[in-house]
Amino acid sequence: MSESPNDDPVIISVAAYSTNPIAYEEKYATHLLDRPTRFASLLSPGSHILDLGCGPGR
Repeated sequence: MSESPNDDPVIISVAAYSTNPIAYEEKYATHLLDRPTRFASLLSPGSHILDLGCGPGR
C-alpha cells in the first residue's frame, strides 16, 4: 500500500517550514549552528538534510 502525498512526512515537513519561513526564523532561530563546518564535514558527499532538529529544540 502506498502513502498518499498527504501522509508523506517529507512533504508535511517541507510544507510546514515553507508556509512562513521568515516568521518561523524570527521566532525559533535564535542562534546558528555553533560548528557548521564540523557538522558539514561529517556528511557524505551528496547528502541532503531535511531537518536539523526537532522543532525549536527548547
